[in-house]
Amino acid sequence: MICHGESYVVFHWRNRSAEMPCFFGRDKGIPCADLLKEIRKVAEQACDAIADLMKRENIKCIYVACPLWSLEIIDILSKRIPRKDIFISGDLDVPDKFKRYFEDYYMLSLVDQEIAARAAIFISQGSSNWSDFVKELRDTSGRVTYNIRELAGIPADVNKAII
Repeated sequence: MICHGESYVVFHWRNRSAEMPCFFGRDKGIPCADLLKEIRKVAEQACDAIADLMKRENIKCIYVACPLWSLEIIDILSKRIPRKDIFISGDLDVPDKFKRYFEDYYMLSLVDQEIAARAAIFISQGSSNWSDFVKELRDTSGRVTYNIRELAGIPADVNKAII
């Protein structure tokens, strides 16, 4: 159970700009060190903005929907929010008969979407079909969604490929 049944925020973290060249070794020639440095800077800003939002809304827990190869965001976020209040798919207590679904990235993504649809607040990725789908689900029930680019502290000139 996320946050022991209390309200929680879901943050969709994805940085497609680095996934292919830097994590999967495709698109050689991309300066990964520079790109990862820029992503780290944006991640720090995003985590500051999210922590501020959670404090204003008096919500202590967050679920981060992110690829398993992109968990550095958890380290960054845990400098602002106690790690015990940050959840990812690996923290979910899943009955044995359902664990096989968590080995499939597509099925895991569906679980993340359902968790995001039920959250008190959803923070969507800047440009993402996944986030857009969750936002549409949430809009039908009047739930609050923020695009990460709308939060205070996120510079307007951030590379759109990052957030």
